[in-house]
Amino acid sequence: MKLFKDAECTQEITSLDLGTVEAGFEKSYTFYVQNDQKCKLENLEFFVAHKEVSIVSAPKIINTFEVVDFVINWAPSVTIKQGLQTELQVKGYEVYGHD
Repeated sequence: MKLFKDAECTQEITSLDLGTVEAGFEKSYTFYVQNDQKCKLENLEFFVAHKEVSIVSAPKIINTFEVVDFVINWAPSVTIKQGLQTELQVKGYEVYGHD
């Protein structure tokens, strides 16, 4: 599985770089998850390492070579001078031999 900034899957990323947002405001981000495996991914659970970042929508299933949206929201409690970078963890099952 790979994570991208763009729907065309040309800008792969390894961590979520959310830039800066003023305290008291919110910003939503859409990323794109690609299943680059020769199997179906099921029972997916997404976790973001930062407590102020929430997951708005995430896929539970991604078919072989499918690309799907992954949306998060950041609502900072304080204004920071540097952008927030956080890690994304994903759990799930690889299912082989599906139709």
